[in-house]
Amino acid sequence: MSARRGERGAAVLLIMLSMSAMIALGGLAVLSVRGQTQASAHDRFRSLAMLGAESGVAAAMSFLRDNYDPDTKWSAFVVANNDGAAVETAISGNGVAHGVGGNPFSSDIQVDYEVLILNNPDDPGFATGDDTDSVVILRSTGRGPAGAVAILEVEFQPSSDGAGIPCSGYSQENQNELGSAFNPCQGTVNAGAFQALPFASP
Repeated sequence: MSARRGERGAAVLLIMLSMSAMIALGGLAVLSVRGQTQASAHDRFRSLAMLGAESGVAAAMSFLRDNYDPDTKWSAFVVANNDGAAVETAISGNGVAHGVGGNPFSSDIQVDYEVLILNNPDDPGFATGDDTDSVVILRSTGRGPAGAVAILEVEFQPSSDGAGIPCSGYSQENQNELGSAFNPCQGTVNAGAFQALPFASP
């Protein structure tokens, strides 16, 4: 009798261990799926923030093209030493929170952008707030869901053909809007001290 009891006890113990192992594996599978889902959502939120930043650059470029003065360049939109540079509200959608009228995105994707027009520190008029070389820096901060943030800095200047017409695009990964790796309007961006904000976890 005692031998049978021992066998039964061993069988029960074996079954309990097997069930515990299966429950643990199931729990690990759930955690793995949850982690993958969160990572996917995080990537999507970062992509939306980048969409906002790129859209801010495009809107600011359009604004600058329409407001170039051959005499004063873009002096009307820069300040001395870039100290206290403000959001230019005349730029379409600039600084308009998602879900508010004037924001160019559908309210359900929760995206907005904020663009600053900064003078390049190499400009002789940098300390006085004068744009003397027709070069400005666009610093665009895009915001997405769950606190995701993306920041782009783009140098913007007139074309090199002497016509005073602002460049028609900007380069991303060595390609301009025409698909050419050469863009005479490109240069090294030098907007002074700058610290990018980290992406927030969803």
